[in-house]
Amino acid sequence: MIQDVLNRYVLQSAREVQFRLGHKTTFKKNQEWIETESESLSLSEWEDLKEACLQPDERIFLETKGYIRGVFSDQKNSWAFSFVELKENLKAHFSYVAKAKNTPFIQNAAYWEALKNNKGLHIISGFKQSGKSTLLHELIENLKKDSPQQVAVHSDPSILTHGSDENVFYLGLDSVNWETTHPFYDGIDIVILDANMVSDWAKWIHFAEEGKKVFVSLSADSVVNVLLQIKSQLSHQPELWARFVSQCSTFLHQKIVGLVEGSIHEILILKKEGKTQLLQPTSAVEVSQFESKNHYQSLNQSIIQAIVRRRFDVKTAFAISDDPEALDQQLKKMGL
Repeated sequence: MIQDVLNRYVLQSAREVQFRLGHKTTFKKNQEWIETESESLSLSEWEDLKEACLQPDERIFLETKGYIRGVFSDQKNSWAFSFVELKENLKAHFSYVAKAKNTPFIQNAAYWEALKNNKGLHIISGFKQSGKSTLLHELIENLKKDSPQQVAVHSDPSILTHGSDENVFYLGLDSVNWETTHPFYDGIDIVILDANMVSDWAKWIHFAEEGKKVFVSLSADSVVNVLLQIKSQLSHQPELWARFVSQCSTFLHQKIVGLVEGSIHEILILKKEGKTQLLQPTSAVEVSQFESKNHYQSLNQSIIQAIVRRRFDVKTAFAISDDPEALDQQLKKMGL
């Protein structure tokens, strides 16, 4: 059974597994793809894999479009999957959805305070497979604890859309170009775009301007990279860039350390002075600006929190740090 195969790879600390017709199965561990000792995947095994994971309507979609995404779960684990059938390329990719929650690792009171505001733009970033959808799912659950919230989610099938909640509407990405005046958005408190990219920022900025809380996920390697991406998109629309800066509240960049170690976070909460500087034509987007004008937590600061709480050791800390020299200086100052 497919679940037995996938769960066996989980026990080997695999986060991703790939099946490809005519090739041996591979799995990813510690950022390295490892080929298994299994035989090359046969056509009958490929059909069995589809039969085990896909519903009849999903199989029709795959045959029609040549690809499909979804979530496969059993009593033990969940996997986000994608199937592709394009000419001679038939492959299925499975990404493990970690059970461990990410929100307990966000040790930043200012961030949680900023999320209490009922409006504004909040950006969640990270590499692919960095748990952005899982984190968004957790944030929704936390926000609904205080009061009922009507949530609209634009996303491909993922752990974020895998479930049932009377207050959450799963709209998919086909409806992402709906006008902001579409009647479906009436009464919606929170709008989420989990697509790793944005083609038209005006819609999401407008939602924030009319009093909704908006979460957007982006693929990026840092908070600076996120801002550079957005600024380059809006460079020929200075008025829209000004509206974005006005409405944007928080940036959170997540990096997964491991299944046991959890995640670390870079966090930027824009303050009035920081927003003013971002709007200056000659202003550069850099970390020094964040630290002096806003509330900012670097990845190294998050790593140090994890060391103090003994989530992982110093060797791991240096391996995952984006700036190990700065981390070394900080640890020496603290006597660690």
